[in-house]
Amino acid sequence: MFSRAVVIAAFLSVLAAPAFASTFHGFTVVNVPEGDVLNARTGPGTAFAVQTAYPNGTDLSLTGTCTDGLKLDDLGGLTQAQKYERVKTRWCEIWHDPQGGGAFTTGWVHGRFIYPH
Repeated sequence: MFSRAVVIAAFLSVLAAPAFASTFHGFTVVNVPEGDVLNARTGPGTAFAVQTAYPNGTDLSLTGTCTDGLKLDDLGGLTQAQKYERVKTRWCEIWHDPQGGGAFTTGWVHGRFIYPH
C-alpha cells in the first residue's frame, strides 16, 4: 500500500510536468509608419478583431505558426534577413497579454511588420 506522501508527491509531479514542449520565437515590431501601431488581431487577416496594438521596437513572442504552413522551427539555420523574407508576406501567431492583466492568449500580426531577434 502506498503512503499518502508518495501518492501526493506523484500527483504533484504530474501537475508540474509541462503539457507540451514549446519554443517561442523572438521578433520585434518594425516598419510601422511613424505615429502608427501594429494591430494584433484575433485571427490571420484584417477582417479579424483588433486585440491590442504595438509600436515599433516592441518585442513579441511568436508561437512558431504562420499562415501558408510556415513553421518557424524549420527556419533554424537561416539568418535573420532570410527568416524575415519567409515571414514578411504571412500572418504569424503571437503569444501576448492584450489587456496587460496577466491573461495571455494568442493573436496574429502581419510578418511585414516584425523582424527576428
